[in-house]
Amino acid sequence: MSRKTKIRKNVPPYVRLDLRSRKMLVQSLLRTMAKKKQMGKMPANPLLVPKDPKTAIMPSHASILLMSALSYSSHWKIEQLTVDHLRESTKEVIQLKPPLHASGVLSHCKPDLLLVLGSDLLLAEDLDFIRSLPFKKAIWLADSTGSSEILRQTALSFDCVFTQQSSHIPFYLHGGCRTVQFLPFPADPTEWYPLTVPEEYRSEVVIFGDTSQKTPALIPVIDSWRENKKVIVCGKGWDCFDDYQVLPDESPWPLYLNGANLVLHLSPSLNRILEAASCGACQISVDDPCLYQWTNPDEDILLFHTPEELGEKLNSLRCYPEQRRRLSTQALAGSRFRYSYRQVVLELLRITFENY
Repeated sequence: MSRKTKIRKNVPPYVRLDLRSRKMLVQSLLRTMAKKKQMGKMPANPLLVPKDPKTAIMPSHASILLMSALSYSSHWKIEQLTVDHLRESTKEVIQLKPPLHASGVLSHCKPDLLLVLGSDLLLAEDLDFIRSLPFKKAIWLADSTGSSEILRQTALSFDCVFTQQSSHIPFYLHGGCRTVQFLPFPADPTEWYPLTVPEEYRSEVVIFGDTSQKTPALIPVIDSWRENKKVIVCGKGWDCFDDYQVLPDESPWPLYLNGANLVLHLSPSLNRILEAASCGACQISVDDPCLYQWTNPDEDILLFHTPEELGEKLNSLRCYPEQRRRLSTQALAGSRFRYSYRQVVLELLRITFENY
């Protein structure tokens, strides 16, 4: 065999396809290429594409429609404070009165956000109208006393839902709401602030919360701390404790909070805690997950889990008066800065437009 002869080993024999097979193969290749070309022209998933900074809405440039659906006359300050701080942080705020579907305001303005406070005055026609709006919708619920199926159905009409209780978040999410955030109403600084009060409003301890199975174990600890001094209570089930003065929820609590040496929360309500902080109160509370986002435990409030731990922290306050002053000062500073109305409104805008 000549050296120039190439030896090809393990090479399958060459097969020439017939004309029909070659046509079918070419057509298959052309179809594949056409599909790839078409896929390249398809728009990308908008959820995976970063927002264009040229089209993203900045809160400071936003136009806000605001409607209060709060039914209680005492809530008018919530609306006014929200409006005041929205005007400081956005381009414009247009206030509406219910019913929303009959307002006709959309005929002469193009807002970026509808914000509804509360839900008591919303009608079924309003919810149908809200669902049809082409821009962002948010509702700031007044659900601190509890939620309901009606509230959940109302929340479904909005893109962003803000609740007064962190424990309500799974309830709304399970019902189909897409964005639910825990955002309590801040304390009104024109109502809750430090002041000197007459003797009739002074006490050793103010207690917020209903009695429970754990209460009997706490009473000896509280009595040891108060040393037969005055105790004021707001809650259910305390009538059997003769030494404790039970007051209704409508009492002038800014005065009683300013007159208390200590405020004890047995059923933590963040709204109550923020109000007491605005008065500069020294506070201690049963531990609760909702407190960590809006307070700094051991800096502006003390937390406990057991009666023994409560006793230890009360004794620490008695032995180190400067600790009580530090807790009060930090709580008051937090109410003026970290969780003031301005900061909470800015947080609402940030969450809403981040999810635009």
